[in-house]
Amino acid sequence: MAYANLCFMLKRYVDAEELYHKVLEINPNIVKALFNLGTICFYTKNYEQAISYLAKALSLYPKILGAYLILAQIYEIAGRYNESIKLLSHAITLSPRNPVIYQKLSAMHIQMGEYDSASQVLKRALEMSPSDIDCRIQLAYCLSYCGKPKEAFNMLDSAIKACAASPDTMSAYAMLNKAYLSFFKIINEG
Repeated sequence: MAYANLCFMLKRYVDAEELYHKVLEINPNIVKALFNLGTICFYTKNYEQAISYLAKALSLYPKILGAYLILAQIYEIAGRYNESIKLLSHAITLSPRNPVIYQKLSAMHIQMGEYDSASQVLKRALEMSPSDIDCRIQLAYCLSYCGKPKEAFNMLDSAIKACAASPDTMSAYAMLNKAYLSFFKIINEG
């Protein structure tokens, strides 16, 4: 198992996969082996097998945050956004202070055209990470689609101010450009 984990960390997936299969022959309920096999299958785009391994790992230990996130990505790729939303919503219960999960969940709501739901999720993400520029830009976009142009403009303005306050000038410049492009997109669509 240790050698399989080492191969996995070194991204020698063929070797790791072979070793994990040997581990599972000895004990078919090793959660780490199942999860890592599911992850390897995800990376190699063998999604059906990834679902199988990850589902088994979750049946043995239902608190594997990474399994929910990978499964949500698989369902997103397949266009099964409702299932992705369910998985990400459950992931939030496991890690309620993780703004990245909120952003992924909001992206699924946006894919579904559920801008009010996406706005609520993004607002919760901003409560945890108030300086998150991407989150502010996405929220401005959602608010514009909800028919709230003033709130959208204020949110976009706050994104621009957050860019200006950033200690990383290169990233701030890139984010400022993104904010302006979003602003013009909102104006042209509205």
